[in-house]
Amino acid sequence: MSTSGGSLRVGLVGFGGRAAIARHIATSGVDASVVAIADPSPTARERAAAEYGAEVAVVESYRELLDTRVLDAAVVTTPDWTHVEVATDLLLAGVGVYLEKPMAIDLADADRLLRVGM
Repeated sequence: MSTSGGSLRVGLVGFGGRAAIARHIATSGVDASVVAIADPSPTARERAAAEYGAEVAVVESYRELLDTRVLDAAVVTTPDWTHVEVATDLLLAGVGVYLEKPMAIDLADADRLLRVGM
């Protein structure tokens, strides 16, 4: 995968109902583009490939995106109970995270995530 110029390479983790927010990346005014999408659902991956085209990698697990080291940032729109694990792994790998609300489903996990992000 490659991006043009100094474009911010963004991954989308989760391609369900909330994934529509990633459409705003192209019109945000920031030099950024979606370069990869991860979702465990074969149906979601098919929809992602159809919507974003062949130039965007579509994989089963966000961990595959971490292995390739192609992301500068990620939009996380996975189910709420997965937010802390996914965001923690991304942050520890040096990937900036936009985390769809809620941050976590309990206060202890929210505090843990905040400590990782500091």
